[in-house]
Amino acid sequence: MATKHSARENFGLRTSAQVKRISLITGKSVAYLVKLGSGNYGEVYLARIHWEDGTSRRVAVKTFKPNGWITHTRHSAKPGPMTDSEAHVYQQTIDRLRKAGVRMPKMGMYKVPVSDKSLMGARGLIAEKWVLVSELYGSTGKKSKLKGDLSYFPKEITPEVRLDLADQLTRIANAGFLISNDCVKFFKKQLDRKAIIADIDAQFGWLNKYGHHPTNEVLARTLVDVLHRLSKTNEETLKLFDVAISKARPDLKEELEKLLSKTF
Repeated sequence: MATKHSARENFGLRTSAQVKRISLITGKSVAYLVKLGSGNYGEVYLARIHWEDGTSRRVAVKTFKPNGWITHTRHSAKPGPMTDSEAHVYQQTIDRLRKAGVRMPKMGMYKVPVSDKSLMGARGLIAEKWVLVSELYGSTGKKSKLKGDLSYFPKEITPEVRLDLADQLTRIANAGFLISNDCVKFFKKQLDRKAIIADIDAQFGWLNKYGHHPTNEVLARTLVDVLHRLSKTNEETLKLFDVAISKARPDLKEELEKLLSKTF
């Protein structure tokens, strides 16, 4: 079982056993919450996490929409809050990506009390809901410093950053996940800085819906397609492919080499 220290460092708990409470940080007026962003799956807020030992830390908390895109990752497509089994799949996604060496903020799934009466259980019992707690990476109290996705390639991104990104994308494939446009984020005004993998909703969504990972053939085709779009010249394309082949796990490497032999 994780200790308080490891939980505090890694955000890897599956329950809130070591979390005293999570309180959303408000702006000048308590009536307004500081929202860092929103998407198909949910909304992200600046928050403060309080540990049982009395310490606290500012974090980002993602709340999942009961009728959001998560609904479309279910076999039944039935609206509702994230279930325990879905939270387990999300944590599994985090763990697999981290084990593969993907550079991403520290994050983990937590169950926290729900104060909204409409979401309370029978007889007014306090219900709980799952949220994603992550390191406040590249964000300030008012807005995020992260920008763009894989469909956004400003001219200022250096060849070194693209080579590093090829490495990171290959690691996502090594973990058994498809690469989505929105998983990659760049830093505003620091486009020579290495990008990070900050949004893994799509990776969770596939695993949650199908219950298995894509085949190596599908992973290889997706990776090759993304690297083609990432490169600016034919020479750079070859360099990015070299990175992918050198970093790919053996069975994925075999599929990559087979696919590239037909391309070139």
